[in-house]
Amino acid sequence: VMRQINKYRLIHGVQKLEENDASISRANKCVEYIKGIPLIRKYAYIPGSIEIVDFATKKEARGIIKKWYDGYNHYNFDDPELTHANRFFAVMVYNKSTGGTCKAFERGIHAIFCCEFTTSDYFRSTFKDNVFKKKI
Repeated sequence: VMRQINKYRLIHGVQKLEENDASISRANKCVEYIKGIPLIRKYAYIPGSIEIVDFATKKEARGIIKKWYDGYNHYNFDDPELTHANRFFAVMVYNKSTGGTCKAFERGIHAIFCCEFTTSDYFRSTFKDNVFKKKI
């Protein structure tokens, strides 16, 4: 999953993300929490961290990162605003992310993804200046 995310980050001219202890720990906690509740899609940001939780059928799971990236088509670079349609894209290519990891597990017919991205600042305040157009 991170290989695919890094492929899209490269297209936007931002550095590759490496796993770090903070993102791994948060992703593992996310998995344990999500295992105990009904299926949800989640997007949360706090200073220093962004969390994405999403699910797809096992058959569709291979395309989930592409689905997130397709939010590019709903992102207005001239007047940036986070929307339900583009927020996963914005998180994936956010320039100030310093690390990240994704964990996946299966539940019934679904694959569930918990992705954690560490950041050097507060995403909500700075995304407008740190989500770039395609460079390649």
